[in-house]
Amino acid sequence: MRKGKPRLGASSRPSAGTALLLSLLLFLLPACRNAQTPSRTQTRYLFDTVIKITVYDPFDDGYYKRAGRQRPDLDQALAGAMNLCQNYETLFSRTIEGSDVWRLNHAGGQPVEISSDTAELLRTCLFYGEKTDGAFDVTIAPASLLWDFHADSPALPDPTALAEAAARVDFRQVSAEGNRVCLRQGAMVDLGGAAKGYIADKTAAYLREQGVEAFLLNFGGNLLAAGGKAEKRLTAPEDLEPFSIGVRDPFGAASSLAASVQLSDGSVVTSGTYERYFELDGRRYHHILNPADGRPVENGLESVTVFSSQSADGDILSTSCFVLGPEKGMALIESLPGVEALFLLADGSRLCSSGATLTGEPGKLQIQPEG
Repeated sequence: MRKGKPRLGASSRPSAGTALLLSLLLFLLPACRNAQTPSRTQTRYLFDTVIKITVYDPFDDGYYKRAGRQRPDLDQALAGAMNLCQNYETLFSRTIEGSDVWRLNHAGGQPVEISSDTAELLRTCLFYGEKTDGAFDVTIAPASLLWDFHADSPALPDPTALAEAAARVDFRQVSAEGNRVCLRQGAMVDLGGAAKGYIADKTAAYLREQGVEAFLLNFGGNLLAAGGKAEKRLTAPEDLEPFSIGVRDPFGAASSLAASVQLSDGSVVTSGTYERYFELDGRRYHHILNPADGRPVENGLESVTVFSSQSADGDILSTSCFVLGPEKGMALIESLPGVEALFLLADGSRLCSSGATLTGEPGKLQIQPEG
């Protein structure tokens, strides 16, 4: 098995009636939890989606005594995590006036000093731009601004305007040295394709610093888990049970699943055609755009789910692989240690990377670790 991959295992597909929907793309499957294992949950609307953070304290007094530290304050940790997420939105948002991204996009080609967090995330985006030969492009904003997937009466962008916007999409128009970044005149960045994953990783690190060892982050299609769940107080982390995560079936009802995984530590991110879209004249137009022409990708894929240790990687890779298509996308996944993926195609077929296997008949799919 590859080093650093999330812990995956088989689980039976639950009925639609028992699944708890946590996002448009991913589900947390229900499990019993005893009152002896306290938890705290907060939900907030950030990053243009509903985010949910749940923290757990599943260990007995003996565990903390042996570890030589105090029991974590779940309320304090949860409040701090939410504040952290709010702060990141004020840095990364394209629409909040004064944010790092807003200042970059309105600098008229002049250099801008940005925060170290924004610079780090931007460098990650540029790295994947190079690695995917532009399939992931952080400068997609000129094209994406022409599409409104929330409109009551949706319309297609003007072809000439879209072609002009697509001509301005090129991650090589970004130059960065430390925290000093410059965009060529006419370029615009949008960190939306990576921000949720990056923020999830930073939130997880913060919670661990607060002594919280078991938590689940749901950032609208991005799930990041740590530790696991328990029905009673435990003496050691290895006794925790993994979370059961379901991947939505794009061909069934909103609550039906294509696969389920057991996840103790790691990230699950899905990009799919059914996340944001509109239908016009009998045709569906979804939000995953091809940087080459600014139009929704059409390559036979319905969704890509990426399993990784870092959510930022999963966030970027799920989009990248969708744009690249089944063959090139899977080749990219296979080149990366500790990363697995499940591709769902429009013809009903499923593809998975070599470190995972699909078992069961159609409609009862599972993902298992490489043996």
